[in-house]
Order: sequence, then C-alpha cells, then structure tokens
Amino acid sequence: MSGCYLTPKELIRKQYNWFVEVESLGSVSLACKRFEISRKTFYKWRWRFRQAGGDHNSLLERPRRPWGSPRHIGV
Repeated sequence: MSGCYLTPKELIRKQYNWFVEVESLGSVSLACKRFEISRKTFYKWRWRFRQAGGDHNSLLERPRRPWGSPRHIGV
C-alpha cells in the first residue's frame, strides 16, 4: 500500500470500521488481528473518538509539529 494515500473521508471510514468490527466480533484482539493493527493503536483511536464525543473528524491524524512553531526550511 506504499504510495497510496487515503482521502480524509476514506481514512475516517477505515478507522470507524475498527469500532464496528469490535462490536460485531465482541473482541478487540480478533478485530485487531483482522485489520493488522496493534491493540495499542486501537485503544488510542478509540480514546480520541470517545473524548471527542463521537466526532468522526477526531479519527484524522493530528499534526506532530507543535502549533505555531516555525517549519524548518533547509538552506
């Protein structure tokens, strides 16, 4: 899948499907194996989703650069 980027809508749908799968299987471990993600990753995203009150936009990646800090521009 390298070189293939998901649109924000596709990314949200993919990650929301993790939660749906856990509900249908009744097991976080089985769902994580099926999607080939770690349990730590699942719980991180579920925590963010719940903290945002179920807002689907919370399933988008956050920038790692602190807000307001200048970008390094190579010379």
